[in-house]
Amino acid sequence: MDDTGGTQSITRGIGLLKIVAQGRPEGLTLAQVAERASLHRATAHRLLAALTRERLLEQDASHRYHGGVELWVLGEAAARRFDIRELCRLPLERITAETQDTVYLSVRSGYEAICVARYEGAFPIRTLSLNSEVGSLSAMALCRNIVPPPHRRPPGRRYRFTATNEPTGALERPLARS
Repeated sequence: MDDTGGTQSITRGIGLLKIVAQGRPEGLTLAQVAERASLHRATAHRLLAALTRERLLEQDASHRYHGGVELWVLGEAAARRFDIRELCRLPLERITAETQDTVYLSVRSGYEAICVARYEGAFPIRTLSLNSEVGSLSAMALCRNIVPPPHRRPPGRRYRFTATNEPTGALERPLARS
């Protein structure tokens, strides 16, 4: 989380929001957040305290951090602008009904994908993908529903994408569990 342009605290704070948002349902401790952010515990604590004061994060009785009410409000505001769920609802429901399979709607965010909707089919055998919960984040290399087949990928984009998902890239971060 290095930033030398005078915005280091903002960059770190946003990074902590992302870490907590992608964390376990039971929340994350200060030590877990600091380790994942590669920050000293005192630095992480100072930033988490500021985010908690602003209600972007909440700390429960067991001192674990969770997304706060203001984070939810911001997310809802963004969802109104980018809500493709309603635009895609009928076609996805039709595909689900015709195939009886589970259908996902994901939105690209850099080299990752966010699952924004899931329609479960009636087929008796279900194989849910690695990160199939709505709101989960996945490296695009793991999302067959987003990545076009190799013969349809522009060569330049393929190489940049592959390089980003090497062990030092997106796959190194813990992904949300479904």
